[in-house]
Amino acid sequence: MLPNGEIAAKFLQMRIKHDRLVGAHKVFDSMRKMKIDAPWEPQRFSCIFAPTGSGKSTTVKDYIETVIVDLVIAQGLFPASMNRKEIAHKQHIALHVTLAAKATEKSFASDILKAFRDPRASRGTKDSMLGRAYDYIEAKGTQIMFIDEVQHLDHRYEADQKKSSRVFSAENSSVTDMMKVIMIEGRIPIVFLGIDGARNLILGDEQMNMRNLGEIDFSQLRPERPAEQRMFVHYLGSVGILMQQCGIFPKESDLVSGDIPANVHEVVGGRLGTASNLVLAAATIARERGADQLLETHLLAAVDEWAIPAKLISYNPFRSGIRQRELRAA
Repeated sequence: MLPNGEIAAKFLQMRIKHDRLVGAHKVFDSMRKMKIDAPWEPQRFSCIFAPTGSGKSTTVKDYIETVIVDLVIAQGLFPASMNRKEIAHKQHIALHVTLAAKATEKSFASDILKAFRDPRASRGTKDSMLGRAYDYIEAKGTQIMFIDEVQHLDHRYEADQKKSSRVFSAENSSVTDMMKVIMIEGRIPIVFLGIDGARNLILGDEQMNMRNLGEIDFSQLRPERPAEQRMFVHYLGSVGILMQQCGIFPKESDLVSGDIPANVHEVVGGRLGTASNLVLAAATIARERGADQLLETHLLAAVDEWAIPAKLISYNPFRSGIRQRELRAA
């Protein structure tokens, strides 16, 4: 099924505070403080490795759109009257870099330059491009860099069968070494983000790991842990409220009563971002049916029409009850 474009756009702009997001933001603040207090010293890194749909990238976007936007407005770099999303896009205090597929040293340098909106981001040698990136970092006062989609360091992630695993390993290592150099010579702290399978690409390098400040937990929320269960239920409740506030429905939707949280959890494997996608699919169905709020029947239909075809789950717990709990692969 295809989502309603208007509804999908509103979901894309939703930002919901939860304990893991708040904790991650504290780590980001601490890393920026490290850069500010020791600007001429080699910097360190932290990382978030979790399944797709866990909210990693959204947490970074929320940090930039709130903490960083407030900062650059206070510093007079942008007017308070300017659209906050536009400020988030144009500022360079926090740089959000997304790795291209089959990342190489040159493509990585280009990805950084693209984040700085360099008009010649893909031109030059690897060394000249990296030199321009250093110049931007210093000139723009960049305090932290987020490197997203780290799994793209592993070319087998997009399976090129013509190359041996030995060649893959050499290419992975060269880009990882380049990231290490950026922390040392570029003097910029880095947060790495990727799926669970990407962990060893960063932490498997002994020299790199010596600069590790620690992992930020974004693993799947487990129902047997009360604090994580409360976080999941609070998240669903917030989505139900926000759908009314942003005009998707005239009435508030109750997503926390009865077996709804447990069933949603079973479908999405405890991943908050994937839970939002399931609710988006259900909201599309509800609007098509002329409903004034999202109901359990719409979630049931969304599992049939979206979650099962997407292979998130093989059955519908809203119809048959929960069979078993299992961790979903990334």
